[in-house]
Amino acid sequence: MKITRRQLILSTAAAIGTSGALFSGRHLFVNQLSPANFIIGPKEGNGSYSLGLVDLSNDESFDIPVHFEGHSVAMNPANKTQGIMFAQRPGKISGLFDVKERKFLTFFESSHGRHFYGHGAFSPDGNFLYSTENNFNDGVGVITIRETQNFTVVDEFPSFGIGPHEMAFINQGKTIVVANGGEKTHPNLYGGNGILNKTSMEPSLSYIDLNNRKLTHSHKLDNSFLSMRHLAVSDSGTVAVAIQDKTNETPESYGDSLFLIRYADGRVVNMPRDIDTIKDLDHMTLSIALCEEKSLLVITSTSGNVVTFHDMNDGKLIKKFQFDEPTGVCLSADRKSFILTDWKTPRMQFVSSQTLLITKVIDGQGLGWNNHLTSTLI
Repeated sequence: MKITRRQLILSTAAAIGTSGALFSGRHLFVNQLSPANFIIGPKEGNGSYSLGLVDLSNDESFDIPVHFEGHSVAMNPANKTQGIMFAQRPGKISGLFDVKERKFLTFFESSHGRHFYGHGAFSPDGNFLYSTENNFNDGVGVITIRETQNFTVVDEFPSFGIGPHEMAFINQGKTIVVANGGEKTHPNLYGGNGILNKTSMEPSLSYIDLNNRKLTHSHKLDNSFLSMRHLAVSDSGTVAVAIQDKTNETPESYGDSLFLIRYADGRVVNMPRDIDTIKDLDHMTLSIALCEEKSLLVITSTSGNVVTFHDMNDGKLIKKFQFDEPTGVCLSADRKSFILTDWKTPRMQFVSSQTLLITKVIDGQGLGWNNHLTSTLI
């Protein structure tokens, strides 16, 4: 299937003007009310894998078994019951699922010499799927584009970095922002996760013009051991980045930035700045979510057993909760709650975006949550 670059650009541009949905980080929000509000995410336990679904209209939870470990989910704005579960690095299989049918419909593989990094997003019209992938023979990151009928690769372009992890659309779909972790890995070495360039990592935050595929801005940190991984973006173009410190040294030598906020005007805030919060986060931040209406940023740290809430305007700490190995966090579709999961348990907790108090707990069933969550209205 031959797709021209002009077709890709026009597809995205047309969808921006007509779509009834808009993206914010990993979450899909639909302008019209719908009776079915789902929380979706990968699950894992005892060597088994599934996709977890929770229907918030009745708190019913169920698992869809699958043969590979997932990392995150992207929903299709043009077909709201369907989405993709991307394989955990260095996986080479991802799958299309249907929420209402409660099953996977098809699977597809990465191209030769590529593997998935666990993240991606649909074009706003749903015609194309973008994913971050590793060109592991050359040691560089790429953004791969697939059509969404058969998920055939139609194009790819550089991520302008090494180890691209999460990506998102901003600027009304005209720009792609990519968190390049900076880590060079190979699926046949050290289980696919060993860092081959530990002393020469090159993390960066790339802004790519979708029209010409050129890099318009690259933000880098002074400390090259700080691997940029996960993103949350607001409707106004604010980008928040969760960072993992790969020095693995003592608390006194932690990196000075475990997340950052880059605003639409180009201003950047590196946080946290106080040693107590740095120690609490224990080298790494995992999932990240924004609520622009309340000016809130939420971070989970599995190794630190903590969830922190920050002012989105300056990154300052507002509140923190002690959680047992928190993993996923997302904003509910009505934006009234942040939803949190624990590592490898089926439990789900709801924190009010207004009061920052826990308002609800769903014990759940099946396998334990693993990595990231997505909220969607169907």
